[in-house]
Amino acid sequence: MKLKRRKIKRGRIEIIPMIDTIVILLIFYMTFSRFVEAAREGAIKLPESRAGQTLELRSGHVVVNLIEKDTIIVDKVEYRLAQLPQLLQLFREKLAKDEQITVVLRADRHNVTYRDISEFMKMCAKAGVINVTFATLEATK
Repeated sequence: MKLKRRKIKRGRIEIIPMIDTIVILLIFYMTFSRFVEAAREGAIKLPESRAGQTLELRSGHVVVNLIEKDTIIVDKVEYRLAQLPQLLQLFREKLAKDEQITVVLRADRHNVTYRDISEFMKMCAKAGVINVTFATLEATK
């Protein structure tokens, strides 16, 4: 009796699922590195809070780092606090007419006093900004 030879199936590497996996990992690491960069920006030690919500940055949000009394950092560029209204006006011009600007304040808990935050709020009011959010760290239990 003559037996038929079976064709030997050669193993092959499926490239499409591998590309999908690599793209997903790339997106994950790019997103994660942006969060780490934002946390390190300005080397600010944020105050701790037990209550609050996680903030999702959108197009109308401007992150302002208040380093000390008169020094702020916006988009990795150092400015004086008196320049804040002009900066916010520039950001407002980039937005749609119906969209409001929101300032996210990241202030150093060791170098910034309540008086400094009061001055910051006056500059925001001068620029016509009514939405100000204070960034904090989640308190450890």
